[in-house]
Amino acid sequence: MQSGYKHRGIISDNAVLEDRTLHLDSSPFIPDECYHPPEQLGNIELWYADVYDPVTGSVFVVQFTCGPDALKKETVLFISFHSYTPDHGVTSTTRQVPAGQLHVIEDPYQVTLEHSVIRAQKHPDSHRSAYHIHVKLEDVLVDIIIEPVVTSWIPFGEKIAFHDTRRKGIFSWIPAIPKGKVSGSVTIGQSTTKLTDAHGYYDHTYWETGTQPPFHPNPLFWDDVVVRWMWLKIIQDDIKIAVNEFRFRPWLDDRSISSFLVCKGDSIVLSSNHEVRLERKQTTPDIPYRKAGQFNLSCSLNDMNLMFGVTPTNLLRYQDMLEYTHPVSRPLVRMVFGSPVAFYSMARVDVNMTFGTEKIVLSDAVAFYEPMVLNTRPSRFEDRVRRMISKRISRRV
Repeated sequence: MQSGYKHRGIISDNAVLEDRTLHLDSSPFIPDECYHPPEQLGNIELWYADVYDPVTGSVFVVQFTCGPDALKKETVLFISFHSYTPDHGVTSTTRQVPAGQLHVIEDPYQVTLEHSVIRAQKHPDSHRSAYHIHVKLEDVLVDIIIEPVVTSWIPFGEKIAFHDTRRKGIFSWIPAIPKGKVSGSVTIGQSTTKLTDAHGYYDHTYWETGTQPPFHPNPLFWDDVVVRWMWLKIIQDDIKIAVNEFRFRPWLDDRSISSFLVCKGDSIVLSSNHEVRLERKQTTPDIPYRKAGQFNLSCSLNDMNLMFGVTPTNLLRYQDMLEYTHPVSRPLVRMVFGSPVAFYSMARVDVNMTFGTEKIVLSDAVAFYEPMVLNTRPSRFEDRVRRMISKRISRRV
């Protein structure tokens, strides 16, 4: 396994990109992967892992979530499990966990959410860690270990700051295992899938709201910064390709930052950020709650060209971001917040990609596809209306 890799495109405050290349060693950033923001309304923290087993054609996704509720009045906890297996088809379970059930130990790193645990197992001769994930959720039992095949990917560095004249936030996204191998088992009901050399991925993301002077005490929420993002991970044999696009708010100049990763064997052969908006051509429409539509994704840069033909297959979850608001208040909340949604889907992808002297052509590769769409930034007047509505709803519900 390589200890470092070349990375192009350095991102600084407010997602400003500097087009230069450097050699990255991910070891200094691993302590930040274990960082846990203090409890504060507006902070978000996600622990995410996915598995693809080519032997059975099964996929499994686990996510721990800590963040504000839809009305941004309190911090809520969720644990989610999504899967597709030939025996069971799609299984999707998300459950809210009672407050106070999240516990994080930074050394040795362990995240406990009610009865489920993510535990780092540090390699004695290096900074790299495997992750033991144990999830117990209704009739689902996950007991897997994800070991790194390549070094950690640090596309945004340790963290980046976003701030206006009054408010501030810190964003960190560290795919500690961008490409891994998975062993263990997943049980759904009475059926168990044994995993011996499956493909795996694990990351940790957080948004920390800054409220200390000289910044305004009104928090800068994550959806005050981002309009939408898209995440596509493609797997075939020893090749893994990842493309991630963030689109930011008008106060950040409608900037778009796209990140690209290509792994071959135990090496990262491409790692780059570009200020570019991916060209997407929809060929069939999305069907809410049923299926994401087909589309072509393309991008042309000086030394990189890609064309992906994406055909979503099994919809693991269609997430209405307001589904956990009270049914009585939901129509009123939609008037103010709109209808932010996310797809969690599997897909088949045809790949034609060149960068430098490399050319990759893949046919019918397996992929994880996740788009999320939020709303445009509310005006100050609408902010006041949202706070008034929130107070009235809390009194009546």
